[in-house]
Amino acid sequence: LGLIEIVVPLTLFVAGTALTIIGLSVTSSFPPSLEEAPVVFEANAIVQILSASWLGEDFAIRLQWLHPTGIAGIGLSIVGWGLMLPIPGFPGDRALHSLIGPTEMRDSSIQTSIFVVMLAILVLVFATSDYMPWTLLAAIGAWQRFSPESVPQPFIVDEHAELGDRMRGRLASMVLIVLIAGFPGMV
Repeated sequence: LGLIEIVVPLTLFVAGTALTIIGLSVTSSFPPSLEEAPVVFEANAIVQILSASWLGEDFAIRLQWLHPTGIAGIGLSIVGWGLMLPIPGFPGDRALHSLIGPTEMRDSSIQTSIFVVMLAILVLVFATSDYMPWTLLAAIGAWQRFSPESVPQPFIVDEHAELGDRMRGRLASMVLIVLIAGFPGMV
């Protein structure tokens, strides 16, 4: 279940990162004639680290009139990152389901703990961010976790077969790498 659920978000994230780098490479370092102030995009940490060494100061300049390929890449990366969040119904929640295990995931104390963490994140997002999509994602996550019409649990054919420690570690590592390195923007 965990491997199946992270395929789409991981593909979106990797493809988005590649498209962002391609978009940065085809974007000119010299500004086009603009009538309005440009929109400054923020790329994920992986793109920023790779591009900062390659483009130097031109990286921040190119993000202001980024090629449409780069904009599409940033969009795909953000969608892939958002899908990895542990919001019920999202692939990230199903990956968490496979990491913790089906019986533990149904335990009300674990569900309450996850809800409290989501609520703390919601309060943190409300306190520190003016960007509306983060507020919306945090609110949906807390609401879905506590909703009486909860998203149905995933159907697992063989609940007795647990993930091995090695596979569990790999799956958790992949999810954490996408969540930490894929956060949209270093700020």
